[in-house]
Amino acid sequence: EAIRISKEMIVLSLGHIDIGGYGKGYLIDLVADRLKTKHHLEHFLINGGGDMYGTSNLGEPITIYLEHPSTPDTYLEKTTLLNEGFAASSTQKRRWESAGKVYTHIVDTKTGQSSQSSLGIFVKAPTAAMADAWATTLLISAPENHLEMMQRKSIRAAAYDEQQNTLSYYGV
Repeated sequence: EAIRISKEMIVLSLGHIDIGGYGKGYLIDLVADRLKTKHHLEHFLINGGGDMYGTSNLGEPITIYLEHPSTPDTYLEKTTLLNEGFAASSTQKRRWESAGKVYTHIVDTKTGQSSQSSLGIFVKAPTAAMADAWATTLLISAPENHLEMMQRKSIRAAAYDEQQNTLSYYGV
């Protein structure tokens, strides 16, 4: 068993756990709240290295581009943000090598092996933290499995399959 979770602790006997993305999304949400409530700003975009929160561009949606997961400076599509968070997840971006083996930030808890998925997931949600959590979730569990909850939570996603060279859309 690679991971054991109890009320008192989480024990990882194999692999790594990376919660940086969710923490980044949460921090972006805190900054966005402060900009709105303390500084009374109405129009802004916070880009925390891929996790984002945007209000508007002087009342108009903010245009952003969905970067190809494995080809830098290549964009698959554009989308807009309007008072919402955004995050992307792919096993192609967060990779490292240890003892001659390549790891990604997505680990199968049953095997302890890193995922080498060819997917890229892009998510828009009410908050940046929610977008990040859903981007990771949809990378390891097909969006088709979560459509009802995505609709209830106002989650929209696009999944890019590099092998098929297709971008599929899910959610509201």
